Amino acid sequence: SEAIECYDRALEINPNHELAKNNKKIAEERLKEEEKLKKIKELKESAKYYKKQNNYKEAIKLYEEILKLDPNNYKTYNNKGWALRKLEEYEKAIECYDKALEIDSNNIYALEGKGRALNHLGKHEEALKCFDRALEIEPNNIYVLNGKGWALEELGKHEEALKCYNKALEINPNHKLAKNNKKIAEEKLKEKYNLKKIKELKEFAEDYKKQKDYEMAIKCYEEILELNPKDHNTWNSKGILHFKLEEYEEALNCFNEALKIKPDDETILKNKEVVEKKLKKEKKTFTDEFKKDKDTDENSNIKGNFIKEQLQERAKIAELESKILKLEIEKKQLERENLQLMKENEILRRELDRMRVPPLIVGTVVDKVGERKVVVKSSTGPSFLVNVSHFVNPDDLTPGKRVCLNQQT
Repeated sequence: SEAIECYDRALEINPNHELAKNNKKIAEERLKEEEKLKKIKELKESAKYYKKQNNYKEAIKLYEEILKLDPNNYKTYNNKGWALRKLEEYEKAIECYDKALEIDSNNIYALEGKGRALNHLGKHEEALKCFDRALEIEPNNIYVLNGKGWALEELGKHEEALKCYNKALEINPNHKLAKNNKKIAEEKLKEKYNLKKIKELKEFAEDYKKQKDYEMAIKCYEEILELNPKDHNTWNSKGILHFKLEEYEEALNCFNEALKIKPDDETILKNKEVVEKKLKKEKKTFTDEFKKDKDTDENSNIKGNFIKEQLQERAKIAELESKILKLEIEKKQLERENLQLMKENEILRRELDRMRVPPLIVGTVVDKVGERKVVVKSSTGPSFLVNVSHFVNPDDLTPGKRVCLNQQT
């Protein structure tokens, strides 16, 4: 302002002095810029205060005031986008991040923020593009790695998500967010594996039921219940098979377990009622037979020992059957893995064959002869009449086009 006063006095002496006019104009512009920067600084401080108070709406108003004064301030667009995300206004947040990226295409904060907003909108493929672009610029950004892991999890790619979290923890082993996300990803991966195994076991159980091998089907259901004890349908199915094997106590136990999970299921309630009637009838029959039983104590002991031996034998058989079931499951899994390895081996073999093909000769199309034959002048001198590969559209082979010749054919 003092400089402007000096220029004003000079212009009072000589109103047409060009240098004084020009210098006054520059000084006024500088003063205006200083006032603007001062105002922006004050607005930023106020916005920072509201941000700490979680008053995002007021903070956004101040960011908008800053952008009126400085439309190319990409950091303010970042901050406004962050505040909009906190208010769950994800579409508007993305608009802010896009503005920031128009000003600075390598803006990590904007790429990460946009990716997270897209994740909230369920647009995980688009989010991945943002995170991948950010990691090209800054490969060790922990927040971007966490955001990418989140997108991958939502897409069901838990193994890849786990890699992101592991990399983040390599950079900072104490990062709480990465630790928590890793734990969740591991649980989901385990759940995914369990669901796959449960599906296989249910298929095996159905096969055994068709063959009327109910004991083996029960073993399958037991393995399913080890993985998911809250599956009321499996408890019910297991109970039905015990009933078919006249193992009524076990059947009743299964139906009771199923009803703990789903107390109002009419089908399970009816199944329980049927087995209870059967047990009641069996108990009455047993009581009547017991009254008629006049065997000596010696005979009773013999029967008791026989029953004990039978039970021990059954336990051994059950254990062997369990081992057989596990081996059969492992066998089927190995067969699937073997098939996958054979497919991969075939792909590698084809790739190796492709790499063994001699280098191609470059030539120029001279003329077309028939549907799939052309005359080509090779780069080494002579011309050839050659067949056109089925991968190539003959219409594209006009005179003068450069092509490659396979030396084998």
